[in-house]
Amino acid sequence: MAALTLLLGLQMNAQTIHWLTFIDTTDSDVGQIDVRGREVLYSRFIGLVNAAMQDKGYKTSIHDIYGARLTPEACKSEVQNLSVGPDDVVVFYYIGHGGRSVDDKTQWPQMQMAQHYEHKFIPLEWVHNTLKGKNPRLAVTIGMCCNSYARGLSAKSAPSFAPNFGNTYMSQSEIDNLSKLFAEYKGDVIMSSSTPGQTSGCMVLNDKVIDVFTGCIAMCTEAMMSGEVGADWDDLLDTLKGLVAYVSDVQRDEEQTVQYIANVNQAGRVNANKTQQQACREARQEAREQAPKPAPQKQDSEESSSDRDKIIDYFNTMFNLLLRGDIDDDTRIELAQTFTDENGELMNMRVVTLGQDADVVVGRQTLEDFIGRLATTRIMQSVSVADITDRGIEVREVFRR
Repeated sequence: MAALTLLLGLQMNAQTIHWLTFIDTTDSDVGQIDVRGREVLYSRFIGLVNAAMQDKGYKTSIHDIYGARLTPEACKSEVQNLSVGPDDVVVFYYIGHGGRSVDDKTQWPQMQMAQHYEHKFIPLEWVHNTLKGKNPRLAVTIGMCCNSYARGLSAKSAPSFAPNFGNTYMSQSEIDNLSKLFAEYKGDVIMSSSTPGQTSGCMVLNDKVIDVFTGCIAMCTEAMMSGEVGADWDDLLDTLKGLVAYVSDVQRDEEQTVQYIANVNQAGRVNANKTQQQACREARQEAREQAPKPAPQKQDSEESSSDRDKIIDYFNTMFNLLLRGDIDDDTRIELAQTFTDENGELMNMRVVTLGQDADVVVGRQTLEDFIGRLATTRIMQSVSVADITDRGIEVREVFRR
């Protein structure tokens, strides 16, 4: 019990960026489009932000709900039960169907969450208010769905980048530019991909169809990293709004106008400066106090989603613990040995490295070899677990340029 209490205390005190993504990948109309949207969202936005934030001392917690696990009940549970600290960042991102009632008093859409019973639709504004009420340092709520009027619905309170099938590389300036948006602001942002009465459309990206909004998010992220777009919320939101309008007009010949309310101000960096000795002590303690891990396996049922998320969180935590730049080489090797000893029966499991823009396999290793590689590299910036499937632990890697 004492160990569990200590672990909970460490988790609450650690700065964390929480991602809650809910993506409808099974719908007969938009499922395959949203599969592509999920790939781009994670490889061209979330993965890059996580790499940049790790450089600033942030841990990552990912709640990636898609496929058969996407339900209104799952969304409600994840949002209500999320625990955050006062220095944490929370980002909610939905891709799927949505709509609004003619009687809606709010400008924000309702999200269908992969089903068609209107009494189960979840208002985007409810998500935002609930997350904001948990008092994180920064709360961002994004709904990529139609905001058009739906009969019978009741009221409730072209990117410029080329395909990259290899690994991802980030320079220090790119890391600094991208991290400013999340590490140096406080407040809240709510945004949806279209205004009341409008639909949210699709575009062609690298010969595949993707939603306009997520594609433009990816393009703005690239521009922010390069310095073409300022690393501040006003510049980003203004650029995103203009880009979505332009792409929708050119590719769809329809109006789509991003709407947002941003109540943010620059708060300065909140990560604490630690000596290497303190950082090493904290890393050892974090590794020592990890809860027991169930054996990884492919899990798609709603009942097993919590266990799956815990497994992915565990591997994400341990992998990135080995990459921390503020701990010495001896400590990293010591942690790798601890991780190996605790998971001896899993060491022959495959780790599959995916390319940035697709599920193209660019590398394979045993878990034991992968852990050793993480503990000795000084060029890898971060690694994120994309999924756990029959072919192993699927990861994406980001390297320092």
